Amino acid sequence: MELVHRLLWQTDNSELLNDAKEIIQSRYQLQNIAERSLGSNDLTVHEFKLTTDFKTEISLRIIEEDEEKYLWIDAEAESHSSEPLFLQEVGTLSQLLIKKSFSVGDRPYLNDIFVDADLPNPTKDGVVEYFVKSLFSRNRSISMIVIAYDPLASDETPAILTAKSLLKDFSGVAMVLYLQQGSLGRFQGMVGENYDLEPGQIRVYPPNEIELGTVIAAPAFRAEEVLESDYYQNQKQILRILQPYLLARSLPQTCESALRLLRENTKQITEETEEGKEKALSILERENKDLRKELLLKSREIEDYRIETVKLQEELVASDQTRRDAEEWWVQYASDLEAQKERIEEMAVRFNLSRSARGASREHASQISSISEALDKGKKFLHHLRIPENVSLHLEKLDQSGRKQSWGRSIFQAFLALSAYAEEGGFQNFYDWNKEGKEFAIPVRDVAMRESENVRQRPYLYNQRVLPVDREVEDSGKIFMESHIKFHGTLAPRMYFFDDTSGVTKKVHIGGIDPHSRWENTTT
Repeated sequence: MELVHRLLWQTDNSELLNDAKEIIQSRYQLQNIAERSLGSNDLTVHEFKLTTDFKTEISLRIIEEDEEKYLWIDAEAESHSSEPLFLQEVGTLSQLLIKKSFSVGDRPYLNDIFVDADLPNPTKDGVVEYFVKSLFSRNRSISMIVIAYDPLASDETPAILTAKSLLKDFSGVAMVLYLQQGSLGRFQGMVGENYDLEPGQIRVYPPNEIELGTVIAAPAFRAEEVLESDYYQNQKQILRILQPYLLARSLPQTCESALRLLRENTKQITEETEEGKEKALSILERENKDLRKELLLKSREIEDYRIETVKLQEELVASDQTRRDAEEWWVQYASDLEAQKERIEEMAVRFNLSRSARGASREHASQISSISEALDKGKKFLHHLRIPENVSLHLEKLDQSGRKQSWGRSIFQAFLALSAYAEEGGFQNFYDWNKEGKEFAIPVRDVAMRESENVRQRPYLYNQRVLPVDREVEDSGKIFMESHIKFHGTLAPRMYFFDDTSGVTKKVHIGGIDPHSRWENTTT
């Protein structure tokens, strides 16, 4: 088993031993408690060995000598890499005993710094000032944890609960302070930029006793890391920072004497001579001190590597973000160019629609390569037409034909004619407009404004020509369309349309473009 956690604080509570017995007996079964008491001159040590369900052994010691009284708890696990399940148990024992001391008017302390059982209120006078004063104390054996409010969070409750949980889990080990908006600014101003933190961050300050008064500050946990991690990930990270300092710090002389007394009464050395005991204990103490120093150095080295890894990861993320930004810029640039091309093409179509040039129809239609392209350009550029998405039920089949290009060009020429007719207005119908020989006009032989009486009278033929139209024209979204344009060739399509140029929309509505077989008549 390896020592993985240690807490130590001092109290003047005369009932500490009875309080400890009461709490232990309420939390542990009798077979999981081993108890012994030792004394030498004015020194008394009462030790409880507690066996847990998570492969951890906890030693709780009450030590008294003259006027000094200490609570000392050690936790041993199979290895330092074990999950820190012991933190909650050790922290709970410490916090319960601190509250017991508070209840009799005593406030536990360590090296003149008070130990809290509840989260202090940073808005109260003197709270932040006392915390900062303690931070810079020359011989501070207690750690400090600061959590800053997150302005992006809609509710402060989760951050406050995190602070309270850390205070309990690191009870007797660390002072914990949650900083709200106003108090964060005061804290930053008092500690300076080397020791402050930003909104949403957590920062840990290990004990400075080992460093002979130098204030140590681990890099702050970034706000996004705090948000993305759950409580136990942050808890484990804090323990990893504090653990080497907690295990390597020197013990008060009273506790050193207590440790010597406990070792003298172990089975391994009880039968040795007094001289042998003294020599063995001295060797063990020196080895223990050297091992703790080595552990601290190795832990710092590991932490330095971890910080360097975090920095490299941040650089990698930044480089990757730069690459993604560049890709997005090029995609946006290409999209802008495409949009610019479409705007220029639309302007050209509009210009040619407004100029007296019969060749404009042929010029634009010559660029069409399929019926799909004719439909797309009609929707984009000809705003006096309404072309629904499902205007053709057989579009794929039509575009597989060898005549798709000529049909596409003819359809676009018809679109241009209908658009010019709608824009000009004032004519009785599209047939008469073409008969006048207007610019963009198509041959009148290709235009039929009415169907035969048979089609109009027979329901199944009539219903085939009930086609989609804007609801502004007809509430049902469909209307009978008999006006159509014929195109030439075997299986050539027809285009049915509804003329609303004198109605509410002032537009021509295309109802269907498909092979003639879709719309039967008396000859088919």
